[in-house]
Amino acid sequence: MLYLIKDCRGAKTLVKVGVTKNLQKRMDMYQTHNPLAKCIEIASVADDCDKIAEGAIHAYYEWLGYTKIKNTEWYCVPKGLKKNKDYLLENFVNCINSNPELPDIEMEITKI
Repeated sequence: MLYLIKDCRGAKTLVKVGVTKNLQKRMDMYQTHNPLAKCIEIASVADDCDKIAEGAIHAYYEWLGYTKIKNTEWYCVPKGLKKNKDYLLENFVNCINSNPELPDIEMEITKI
């Protein structure tokens, strides 16, 4: 299962995409050190390609201009791009599936 976590700290919006088999356990771990982090979307990826999708989303975030926080998998969304909500999994899927040079990634996305 793929998950998207959002953390709003004042003026900063941070996002993280990861893979887990047990979302509740993973969120319990985050809540221990980061109580502001909230899971906002989960996705089932076709053909068990969760790790491939996770890597593609990280590349997508970097392509958008998000800054990766050193030694983490968290990305800082630039102020001017917050309203676009391009970090959402649905927007990622729409972007890659509209580009014929990229492989389609099928996801069933659930907003939380």
